[in-house]
Amino acid sequence: MLTFVHLSDIHFTKRSDTSLHDLDKVLRDNLLHDAVSNAADLGQVSGLLITGDIAYSGKEAEYTKAQQWIEHLNAELGCSDEHVWTVPGNHDVDRTVIESSKTTRILHERFRKLAVGEIDQELWDAAEDHPLAEALMSPLTNYNTFAMQYSCDITADKPFWEKPLVLPCGTRIVLRGGTSVLISDSDDQESNLILGSLQAQYENAAHTEFVFLCHHPLDWFRDKNRIVRPTESRARLQLYGHKHAPEVTHINGGLRLIAGATHPDRREPEWLPMYNLLQIGRVDEQRLRIRSYARQLNKTTLKFQPYPDPISGDLFSEAIWENAAPMRADTLRATSDVIVTIAPSNETPSNDNPAPTPVEVSREGDIVDNERRLTYLFMSLPFPDQIDILLELGLLEESDKLLANAKLLALAFSRAKSKGMLARLWEETAKRHGIDAVDNPFSSNQEGTEANHAS
Repeated sequence: MLTFVHLSDIHFTKRSDTSLHDLDKVLRDNLLHDAVSNAADLGQVSGLLITGDIAYSGKEAEYTKAQQWIEHLNAELGCSDEHVWTVPGNHDVDRTVIESSKTTRILHERFRKLAVGEIDQELWDAAEDHPLAEALMSPLTNYNTFAMQYSCDITADKPFWEKPLVLPCGTRIVLRGGTSVLISDSDDQESNLILGSLQAQYENAAHTEFVFLCHHPLDWFRDKNRIVRPTESRARLQLYGHKHAPEVTHINGGLRLIAGATHPDRREPEWLPMYNLLQIGRVDEQRLRIRSYARQLNKTTLKFQPYPDPISGDLFSEAIWENAAPMRADTLRATSDVIVTIAPSNETPSNDNPAPTPVEVSREGDIVDNERRLTYLFMSLPFPDQIDILLELGLLEESDKLLANAKLLALAFSRAKSKGMLARLWEETAKRHGIDAVDNPFSSNQEGTEANHAS
């Protein structure tokens, strides 16, 4: 069983949780208590899924406040800090960067005027051109710094991320986070954003189910006719935000959920804070089940209560995934508690673009992902400490001086992995966090990995 808390449109401001005028603090506290109480009935929470608008204006201080609250929520839920998967929303775009960049403004205008058939080529051309790639991604710099801790940062040439989770039965549940705000600005309107066909390309591997996270629903994109069919045929659970009102659609034997907002604007006529609890689990050898428990704020009591399915009236929305058989026994290796895939990824790994590593999920729903844990610990260090570690381990090169901080750190981390130096990176990182380096999860295979790399 996988169990997630699904949040969207949190809209943290720099005053959140620090001001007498933060009217939403009680709301957040009640959400936390409600999530912890209800999650206890569902079992171990696997992590948080956030479908955008973490911040309100894409500023660094807003992400600092958001991260503090997210860490507190995860701690109360019994999740590790790094078990957060997030995508950007339009409020995660720093529009002051767009206002100050003529290149970015021209790029946005151009994409909005292109014929739909030209969008994919233009996206590729922009990703290949360093100044254009920087102009396209610079409004998301603060978001990417926040998301990098959770391995959810995005680039012009890789605008989505994936994380395969392997259930004890052997089925791969692949979380995919898309970016709907590549050209988001003050001119946003329904049907004038772009996604790009790349974000709707799915492998056809057997025994694999996709969960697609994106801030804007698919009808917001100019190129929707190119992305709706592949997304709805392969992603049998789709999670969106942005609309601030919940919607549940049964499609292709799955669910398309538009979450309500955690922090909707109080000036909205239908102001109604929402969040969801999600579960994915096996019914039998051929079927998986997805359930969504929507929770809404009672404006009188200021406590959360069930939001029934609009069609069935049940306290949850449910879909059964037919033909979701587990992997063949010869593709798995079993331990007493977990089953881990050894099937190759569909991507060709490289130092700059390592393939996503499938990770094990225990029968209780806990996720063990040591690389993700190390990424979180390293990325949450102050930047001078990060540089000191990378220099000490010889992971920086002369050409790195031209890179932005986020790209530099990501590249150096990939080098550490390819050179078999994750054990040493963990040791130095743990030292600065005050963590016992004896518990280094990479130390057992460092010697063999480094020997193989040297040969």
